[in-house]
Amino acid sequence: MATEEQLVDLNNKVYGVDHNYKKNGDLYQNIDEGQTITVAGKKFQVISTSNDEQLGSAMYREPLPNGGYRDVPYTTNDSLGFSGMAVAPINKGVVDYGNVTVVAAATNPASPADLQGAVQSIFGNSTQYDVAERYLLKLMKAHPDWQINQLSGYSQSSYMLKIGAKYHIPTTVFHGWFNYNTLTKAERTYMNAHMA
Repeated sequence: MATEEQLVDLNNKVYGVDHNYKKNGDLYQNIDEGQTITVAGKKFQVISTSNDEQLGSAMYREPLPNGGYRDVPYTTNDSLGFSGMAVAPINKGVVDYGNVTVVAAATNPASPADLQGAVQSIFGNSTQYDVAERYLLKLMKAHPDWQINQLSGYSQSSYMLKIGAKYHIPTTVFHGWFNYNTLTKAERTYMNAHMA
């Protein structure tokens, strides 16, 4: 399993899956499937990425200063802001598929879809939860030889806690805020029994 220091670094790097992500006005380092990245001094292989860029449109009800609203169209993607990646450590030149970590990116403040997910998660699950769960299930089905033994997220992507509780995968989140009322009884029981 990745160490806490490595998980912090992975949570910083996962934003690079979105090739349009900017940090401090500059494009962030792109992360692609097949790429080798160094994380807290350890080499990892990026074995999968998810950043669905199929575009759609939606309306945002923008409050007006004098009251009322105006509808502002904006472009969304089917991922509802979800960006994620699966990585495996490289040991002695060999990719260790027995220690796969799946990391979800948190909110991109420049993305209306990400902001929509952040707002919705106040009232329940993030809109990104379903996409993240489908991504995990797709990985498990397509690669039964992989051992996904760790999930991680930061801030808004703390919905990974619910996914981890549902599928019994240890999960580490940082600066996470999470609506525990979204947990099923079975998920809450698992989480309470596996607090570490």
